[in-house]
Amino acid sequence: MDITLRMSDHALTARAAAAAGIVLLKNTAGTLPLLPAEDGAPLPVAVFGIRQLLTPAYDRAMTPWRAIGVLDGLMASDAVRPDGLLARKYRTWAMEHPDGSELPLTNVDFGALRHDCAAAVVVIGRTPEQDHTRLTSEETAMLTRVTSVFDRTILVLAAPGFIELNEAALACGAIVFLGLAGQEAGGAELAALKNRAQESGDAHIGQLFDLSADGHMYSRISNPTVAAVEQKIAALEGGVGALCTTSGQAASLLAVLNICTAGDHFVAASTIYGGTVNLFAVTLKKFGIECTFVDADAPEEEIEKAFRPNTKALFGETIANPAIAVLDLEKFARTAHRNGVPFLVDNTFATPVLCRPIEWGADIVVHSTTKYMDGHAIQVGGVIVDSGNFNWENGKFGELCTPDESYHGVTYTRDFGRAAYITKARVQLMRDFGMYPSAQDAFLLNLGLETLAVRMERYCRNAEQAAAFLARQPEVEFVNYPALSGSPYAAAAKKYLPDGCSGVISFSIRGGREVAVKFMDSLSLANKVVHVADICTCVLHPASSTHRQLTDEQLVAAGITPGLIRLSVGLEHIDDILDDLKKGFAAIR
Repeated sequence: MDITLRMSDHALTARAAAAAGIVLLKNTAGTLPLLPAEDGAPLPVAVFGIRQLLTPAYDRAMTPWRAIGVLDGLMASDAVRPDGLLARKYRTWAMEHPDGSELPLTNVDFGALRHDCAAAVVVIGRTPEQDHTRLTSEETAMLTRVTSVFDRTILVLAAPGFIELNEAALACGAIVFLGLAGQEAGGAELAALKNRAQESGDAHIGQLFDLSADGHMYSRISNPTVAAVEQKIAALEGGVGALCTTSGQAASLLAVLNICTAGDHFVAASTIYGGTVNLFAVTLKKFGIECTFVDADAPEEEIEKAFRPNTKALFGETIANPAIAVLDLEKFARTAHRNGVPFLVDNTFATPVLCRPIEWGADIVVHSTTKYMDGHAIQVGGVIVDSGNFNWENGKFGELCTPDESYHGVTYTRDFGRAAYITKARVQLMRDFGMYPSAQDAFLLNLGLETLAVRMERYCRNAEQAAAFLARQPEVEFVNYPALSGSPYAAAAKKYLPDGCSGVISFSIRGGREVAVKFMDSLSLANKVVHVADICTCVLHPASSTHRQLTDEQLVAAGITPGLIRLSVGLEHIDDILDDLKKGFAAIR
């Protein structure tokens, strides 16, 4: 009895020691963890390598009755299901070849495994007396074959010391080192594959900064709370990844700087937000990046005339602020792609609830999360979403497809695949600019996201009634709202925004600036603030506030008249909103 207890204590200690010795050396594009399928069924995996068995003959240093290998650990899992036929072949081979040589597999074997298994686990190891400095030619050949067949390959290194990794090993999506393989390590090895390896110490911090491991290294670049919101927004937009920023302006800036450097050029619609116009036309010009503005409603051939050999992007807004013009997304996408550049679109007013630009050909989507996504005016933020669809290796974007010396030669397209753009934006630009939101701001933003779909429906219905009311008033020169039957953007709205056109309306009061200001001053329910897309109704005079930095010519190009008012309809009852507007009209009659 005493002996049994001591052995049990030994087993627990051995497992704890094994777990502490596990290090995740690499994990690209979410190769780990190995989790069950969406329906809860165990994930089928193919396990390669004779070391997976840890037979007494092969691992003489271990007490046989306590030798638990990777295969045994995976067999006990409810998350994965090792291929049974392959496992039996390995067990038979090991009994017949106690020298520890690798099992030869045919192309037919690999073909069947690729069809039946979602991932591969390759176990390579050494006993204490074996050379663990480098991989053998046999092991290298096995790795090369496995990685050529499986998109998702995990290399498990079970050795008393680090093995030098060659190109074949580095081609694996994830690499896990087991410093104390054997004994009770099977359970710990299983945990490493299910939940990612235990990441600890200075080595892991170094791996994070080298981008060879996933995780959060520094709150200026990422943190778990913000990451959760990023994943949610990426899912809403249908992208491969997202990067939150401290403002919508910061999102637009980084989105452009991620692909443009001094001497480059890009094209943008003239109807975009005034602050963005100034950023593009003035500030970026100081850094040697030039922007040409075009009429978004012009034919493709006219827009294309603005392109140059050094043009790197085409930028527009789904619903322009404050002109409330609807962008022809497909036209802009065609024009951009015909010229080998990405289409960037600001989707702030539409949100992914009303429009998902990626489905219409957009490559990069930006938002001011300060607006509808938040909806309560409690945080300032922005976000960039990467579609993962653009071919950055077309010869125009060398920074994405050549080694980045600031990260030890990492090549974003090679090492991060479809997530190359958003990864570069995070680890290069966010690292250096540091415009990353706090966890508290992300928490507040998430609260807004939880009700976004419900709010957007109410905004749209209220705005439709308010726009119709405004269109009937003799004091109103024109109303910009795409849902109105007479709008020049009615067809585009029906195509791209079938569920509604947001809660933002712009309309022009006859008589110019003074009359418009008098109208606004007479309102009591509506807040006279710069903010927009709030739960509360808000009004603004763009020419004297948000767009006052624009010239008269730029104001005209942006569709802004002296009497233009931007009305952001809130969630109040529509009768109360209309009564407030009636007060304004009564004051100017």
